[in-house]
Amino acid sequence: MKTQQTDFEVKNCSSLIMLYPVTKNAFNWINENLYLEDWQQNNNVAIEPRFFEDIFEGITQAGLTIKAA
Repeated sequence: MKTQQTDFEVKNCSSLIMLYPVTKNAFNWINENLYLEDWQQNNNVAIEPRFFEDIFEGITQAGLTIKAA
């Protein structure tokens, strides 16, 4: 039985939430849906906690999976 790989991992760092894409679909979703500041990279996105709920909703509505790191 093959298990599906999680698309994103997330870690709560108190003042920031770190979002880590794991799959190609996750990288594509970030590139299509998030604006990254110059200091950010698409392989580890720092998010203010107040914005995370909307991002989480967008990820799940796109059919992607997310789990705690």
